[in-house]
Amino acid sequence: MKYQIGLLFVLINLGFINAQTTDYFSETIGFSCSFVGKPTYVVKKMHQYISASRYDEIGQLLYSHNTAERIMAVIVYEELMFSGKLTLRRDQKKTIRELYRSESKVSVCSGCTFFGLATVKDLLNNIDTYGIGRKMRLWVKRELMKQAVIN
Repeated sequence: MKYQIGLLFVLINLGFINAQTTDYFSETIGFSCSFVGKPTYVVKKMHQYISASRYDEIGQLLYSHNTAERIMAVIVYEELMFSGKLTLRRDQKKTIRELYRSESKVSVCSGCTFFGLATVKDLLNNIDTYGIGRKMRLWVKRELMKQAVIN
């Protein structure tokens, strides 16, 4: 009986770990999630877009149904605007303002076991309890600096 309970425990944990390591969490923001410290699908996607200077595609993500993509797009676009590489259109400014006030929730993760929810407003205003908002901004700045060095 105790072997059956042990086996059940192992299978449950393997299922949890596997769920974290797949791209199943496509609407989660995290830079080092699960036991291997992998970035989430949205972070990987944003890395690809920034590396290839696909800024128009990032701008389209402002209107995505995926809330995590929208948040990351806001931060990238703000950094590009502040560095003088981009000028926002009126509709983009309006969308960004709305997101700064949004109470919608998005999943965040960090490390092997931490998964939580944060509001879009809190993440964008850097007042989330988990510090993911600050991590997003630092990550975007580093990615844009790497891309600038390459070009």
